[in-house]
Amino acid sequence: MEDERYLKIVAGLAYECSIVNRVEVESLSRLYKEPTLEGIMELHGRLIDSPDHREREVAIWLEPALELGPIGTPPEQLAREMQEMEFILLILTRKAGEVWRTVNRWMDYIANAAISLLEGYWIDAKIYLSRAVEASRSVEVEELKRQPHLSYEIDILQRATLSYFRELRRYPVRLSIPSGSMEPLLLVQAVLLEMMEDSYLRGIGGKPLRESIHRLSSAIRHLMVEGGGLRAEGEIRRVVEDLPLIEREGVRRERIEDHRVRLLEVMKALP
Repeated sequence: MEDERYLKIVAGLAYECSIVNRVEVESLSRLYKEPTLEGIMELHGRLIDSPDHREREVAIWLEPALELGPIGTPPEQLAREMQEMEFILLILTRKAGEVWRTVNRWMDYIANAAISLLEGYWIDAKIYLSRAVEASRSVEVEELKRQPHLSYEIDILQRATLSYFRELRRYPVRLSIPSGSMEPLLLVQAVLLEMMEDSYLRGIGGKPLRESIHRLSSAIRHLMVEGGGLRAEGEIRRVVEDLPLIEREGVRRERIEDHRVRLLEVMKALP
């Protein structure tokens, strides 16, 4: 039973990402409603090698449900190599002319990936590296690569970025959720996803709904930490208080009342 709940939470996190990125929304919606390990594996396998970083990011959020590994390059060594690349990219920004902002973005993603890797935030590190791959393949960088004196250097950096991403993809990730928080988390996640569908896909709810989405997302993060129930309750209480404001922005009263009932149920169930 706990495994099924865990798969649903992972599928829900990936569904959040798909709604924000507006990719594979229908596929993730189906997977969230009926999460299976086989379904997660199939969708992950299809998206992780996508040329679109938004689809790769959805795949990364599915990885806590998968058995990955083994780790090849130790995280300290991989981070050190990325930090060395950061310095090389810094020098490249000074040669890049008008394209320096794109190269700088590429450098920032590499730098943030290295920091996240060392701090143990491996999902964040994977997402930053996926975005670094995207930046390294941008039209601006490809134009810069046509310059004979930069072509070889940029090609090496592009290959290294992709290599780092492929190496980090093998790192196993697992969500550590306190057993007493499983049910409250699932209830909050269900309301959050419905709010996100209204806001991102239907364009209703305005600013109050966006703020409530942010608060419920924060509540979920608190519920994933031992002893985070009190902070989660504070975020949920603010959402309940703001529900009348959301109704004024076009969300049906029946939906608002349903959210209220479920969120009050969560507050009673919090450990």
